[in-house]
Amino acid sequence: MSRAASPPGIALHIDEVVLEGFSPSEGRAVMDALEQELGRLLAAGPGIRTSRTAQGLDGGAIARDASPRALGRSAARAILAQVRGSGR
Repeated sequence: MSRAASPPGIALHIDEVVLEGFSPSEGRAVMDALEQELGRLLAAGPGIRTSRTAQGLDGGAIARDASPRALGRSAARAILAQVRGSGR
C-alpha cells in the first residue's frame, strides 16, 4: 500500500504586528482579516519557493477611513508580495 505524497507545507510566523490608532476591537478585526487573506492567498498559490526570514515587512499604505477588514486584506497582500520577492 503506497501513501500519497502530501503537498509541501507552509509555516508562516508573525511575531508582532504594530497597529497604531486602532481600538482593541478594530485591531482584532484587522488581524482576523490579515490571517484569513494570507491563508487564502497562500492556498491559491503560487507558493513561496525559498525559506525567508525578515526583521520587518511593510503592510503598505492604508487609508484610515477604510474598514478594519479592508485594511487587513490590503496588508496581507502587501506582506505576501514582499515575502514572495515582488514587493519592495
